[in-house]
Amino acid sequence: MKPAQPLLRLVALSAAVGVLRAKDARAEWSGAALVGEGFNDSHKIGIGARAGYSFEPKFYVGGAVVYHFGTQFQMVGNARMHIFYMGAEGGYDLAAGPITIRPYLGFGYANARNEFLDLLATSAKIVTWPGVAVLVPINSFFVGADGRLVYIFQGLGENAFGVFVTGGAVF
Repeated sequence: MKPAQPLLRLVALSAAVGVLRAKDARAEWSGAALVGEGFNDSHKIGIGARAGYSFEPKFYVGGAVVYHFGTQFQMVGNARMHIFYMGAEGGYDLAAGPITIRPYLGFGYANARNEFLDLLATSAKIVTWPGVAVLVPINSFFVGADGRLVYIFQGLGENAFGVFVTGGAVF
């Protein structure tokens, strides 16, 4: 048996259990705040919001808006790098006991500003962000973690992995 086979079996079993359990859940709206870190100079500390609707059997459709404060370089005439992106998200809610695991894909618009290269260097680009959110319910609220890889098409090196803590409510 190859070393990866037990892991693949566990993932497949978890997904199957999640699909079966998701059929019993109800459709609902949700909204959440995000605070985290992007591991690139143009990202760094970031804040955001997400809202969406989970259909039966737990397909998720929503949107997100994120702003990363980036970095300021004192030695280069206060040059700044920062990024803003927003767009639609789609995913699937998998139940793992009381926890929801939501793999998702976001697609939208990014505005990256890099004053290090040029004082007016702003680029509007297409962006995608595959990610996974792990959500823990607390009555009508939830808390969790979100990891995503932000990829800006034809960007200037602004791609980054980001990790966020999240908290929100279900309506």
